[in-house]
Amino acid sequence: MANTIGELRAEYPDLTAQIESEAKAAAVAAAATAQEAAEIGAADAAMIAERERLKAIDDMSALFDSATVNDAKYGDNPCTAQEMAYRAAQKAMKQGAQFMAAASADTAASGAPSVAAAPGPEDTAGGGQENVEAAGKNAAAMYMKTMKGDHKDE
Repeated sequence: MANTIGELRAEYPDLTAQIESEAKAAAVAAAATAQEAAEIGAADAAMIAERERLKAIDDMSALFDSATVNDAKYGDNPCTAQEMAYRAAQKAMKQGAQFMAAASADTAASGAPSVAAAPGPEDTAGGGQENVEAAGKNAAAMYMKTMKGDHKDE
């Protein structure tokens, strides 16, 4: 009877080779199973993280237009809810600056800055006050006609 692996190999070489082969196969299978389990665990973790990212975006979606939300979820550069809010703020800042520049240009082009808010001293000198009062009375009369439905294009 063999007491060591060497003796076992000497007495039963075929059996020893079969046992070693089966042991190696079992070790490889166990390693593959552990690796698969790790991969499945990583896949589950990635899936959970993706669901959490999408939920966070959905929780904030009422604050942003659908294009911003869709781009954050599925666009070329998907991002987290925090990144989406930052990108939207940057976009709004650019749009606000463009709006203010356009409004300033429109105001300057309209000549509105040269219009006085109230009659000044130059308007009341030499009968100017009467003209302002007459214009006010005329505007009030036109308003009253409009409210009664008596207005005509004049």
